[in-house]
Amino acid sequence: MAPTLSITGLQVTPNDCPLSDPLTLEVSFETDQPVKEAHWEVCCFCLEVQYMVDMTAKRHLLQLGVTEVQDYPAGKSTMHFSASAIDISSLKPSWLNNVGLLLMILIDKAGEHIMQISMVTQVHPTGSDQSCVTRHACRHVKHVLTVHTDRAAG
Repeated sequence: MAPTLSITGLQVTPNDCPLSDPLTLEVSFETDQPVKEAHWEVCCFCLEVQYMVDMTAKRHLLQLGVTEVQDYPAGKSTMHFSASAIDISSLKPSWLNNVGLLLMILIDKAGEHIMQISMVTQVHPTGSDQSCVTRHACRHVKHVLTVHTDRAAG
């Protein structure tokens, strides 16, 4: 049976800053059983961290990086992730005036997704000429959607 994880803390720094600024994430969690040889992917899909711009016509995914593979024992653990910058040069400016998702996905050694954390992130132009794009991640744990994968079914 797949492990069950509970998020106990979530830090996003900096926040309320330009979208392209560096990003540091810290996720505290508890698991009911060990998770061996797992990593987080950060972007829009993977406790991998990603940022996804969601539009009616298309979705655009920016891969931000992955954490080192490690074992997480049963009980309390913490995931740390840092990106020196978010490269948004491949995105049209009009795509960025929207709500996106910051995704963190925990993946086991077989490539199975154990859990996904989805953080709603408001992106909007700021400044006198509206040329700076600012991000604000909703980081309160009670507002974060987590999805567990049940690989035992079937």
